[in-house]
Amino acid sequence: MVSHIHNVPSNASTPTAKCGSEWTPTDVQQCNVKIVDVDIPTFFPGLTLSTLPQPDLSPALFHTKCTTLPQSPNPHPPHAHEVLSTADQLFFTLLHMAMVPGPEQSTAILDFTAYLLHVLGYTQPQPHKPTDEDSDEQQRIVVRREHDLPLFMCGRTVHAIADLCLLRTSTDPHHTPTVLLLAKAVPTPPSPAISSASIASVDSFSSSSGSSTPHPDPEPPLIAQAIATFQAHNRSRRLMRLPPVEKQVVPAVLMRGSAPVLYRIEVSAGMVECVQTGRVPERVSSVMRMKVPLPQDKEEGIMPLENRKIAFGCLEAFKAFL
Repeated sequence: MVSHIHNVPSNASTPTAKCGSEWTPTDVQQCNVKIVDVDIPTFFPGLTLSTLPQPDLSPALFHTKCTTLPQSPNPHPPHAHEVLSTADQLFFTLLHMAMVPGPEQSTAILDFTAYLLHVLGYTQPQPHKPTDEDSDEQQRIVVRREHDLPLFMCGRTVHAIADLCLLRTSTDPHHTPTVLLLAKAVPTPPSPAISSASIASVDSFSSSSGSSTPHPDPEPPLIAQAIATFQAHNRSRRLMRLPPVEKQVVPAVLMRGSAPVLYRIEVSAGMVECVQTGRVPERVSSVMRMKVPLPQDKEEGIMPLENRKIAFGCLEAFKAFL
């Protein structure tokens, strides 16, 4: 089900080269990108809320309750005699830190996201169909912070820095690292009372100081990074003497505190050519956006048990797009 669409206006201005961190909704419009809010069956064909796969995790991550902020981290196992493992304690400590508003929250969110991806098995090789890029050389998947993605735009090379990404690396010197997933941190407002309208949108956020000044929209830099990912992928293919791909869907996640928003960002060769030459594409490119349907208070992210189980299921299903 499609619930909302953002599209390019007819009066979009002429594109100019700028770093990914400086991208705004206007730059997204100039790429003729359409962001579509969808539900679970549309985002994950063949799945529903009740049929989401569950990851093979420590039972404590499914059943341990968390103390509501702003108290210190104090996870409560379901049985009084249970003792959390060191790995489980680290999960809940990082989760709590990611939920504390303040100047260090973005860093804490990235720390938690990196650990979450590792716990969920994102750094393990995923089953996939053989491709012409497969190599006999050993490959590993790593989480990288502040990864520099050169972005060729309007005849110039600028840069799109990924807050966090998943990289497939290889010992083959002709095989450059491949970006499998992009992730970006979004701080949360300091007030525990957030209106339902502000929670429903990821397009604007209150500043960490509590003023009405919004954070920069986090989605345009994510789309710039996806375009740079496409360019890097085809550069790698040229080095391997392979033909360029015409289209790529780049998976991405925004972590608003500990609440994930999932994206499937479609990037085409035609759209990238227009970005490189400073033209507005005629063809619309689609971005699927799915706000994970958290049944309890969304401002608490995945601290509530029910929210956590659904988020785990969505993130487990999301691995299929790597």
